Amino acid sequence: PTKLANGTAGSPSVRFHGQGGYVPRTNQEMIYGGLTSGAGPSLYDTWEYSASGNTWTQLAPAQAPTTASDTFLCQTGLDGGLFLYGKSLVSYYWNGSQWVF
Repeated sequence: PTKLANGTAGSPSVRFHGQGGYVPRTNQEMIYGGLTSGAGPSLYDTWEYSASGNTWTQLAPAQAPTTASDTFLCQTGLDGGLFLYGKSLVSYYWNGSQWVF
């Protein structure tokens, strides 16, 4: 069975308006941010899911985006990274291990 982000120990908390995407470089899914309810508070966490191990890992990158909701995440297609674009009009790039501004 697949372990979903359901707030159980070892998985991301239940969230609204978070973003997720597939990272080909690492062959894993990742999620970022969101709200704990429809109105907040905000989550600024980054999680990675490994289908081969059926495990979630909370990552602790040195830098993290400052926008947790009202964001859009898309794959670059060029190198397997992800772009996160937020309402603060700032974009962030996930290179497989770090958020780059």
